[in-house]
Amino acid sequence: MCKGLNSKIDINILYESFINTPIDMQMIEFIDELKQQNYKIGMVTDNKKDRIDDIVKYYDWNEIFDSITISAEIGSGKDYNEIFVKTIEGLNVNTDECVFIDNQEKNLIVPKSMGMNIIYFDHEKRNYEKLIQEFKNLSINIIKY
Repeated sequence: MCKGLNSKIDINILYESFINTPIDMQMIEFIDELKQQNYKIGMVTDNKKDRIDDIVKYYDWNEIFDSITISAEIGSGKDYNEIFVKTIEGLNVNTDECVFIDNQEKNLIVPKSMGMNIIYFDHEKRNYEKLIQEFKNLSINIIKY
């Protein structure tokens, strides 16, 4: 990028842009509540590894997520089952014990075909009451949230 702009840009600007990525803190609180109830928490992402690594480090998400699977690391996106298999193995759970939440319906096709429980979460509407109801429908009660 620097070469294309014919300018030198401090690498810290890239780091700052990573950690200033908008984060849905309400979702993080929701996930943390599940973690406090002893559920295993995994993240499946198509984001770039360096970006996720910086965000995870900055927010100390290794305390919340038991497994973080990045598509670029394993060469599989959410349109193939490899990324989900890797996550399930990392969590040491059965497929039917998993609940996969995504904000794009197309990303729910593969996990559903594998036998996972799936939930579409509309990232624009941010309807947490509906999300909690979806968990209740799966016999998962959210205690504090």
